[in-house]
Amino acid sequence: MKNFEVQQIAKQTMAFIKSEIKVGMSLQELRQIAESKMLSLGATSFWYWDIGAFVFSGDKTTLSISGKHYRTADKIIKENDIITVDLSPQVGKV
Repeated sequence: MKNFEVQQIAKQTMAFIKSEIKVGMSLQELRQIAESKMLSLGATSFWYWDIGAFVFSGDKTTLSISGKHYRTADKIIKENDIITVDLSPQVGKV
């Protein structure tokens, strides 16, 4: 699969999850939705530490953290939260 096709998986996933994000949803639930969507679109794994979606909200949206140390926060999305989602779909082996 070419880079363009993998980028399309990420683009389609972002479009999908924009309509799925709801106040009261946990960041862990949002991550699961994003990763499931990428897999349904043809991703076979996730290239960065096997994390498909890095999800942050509120005051953590500017956080920069290695995948080695990333854990999805046990946090609920609040009204007016800014949400940051970074996706890493992969197809096949690099």
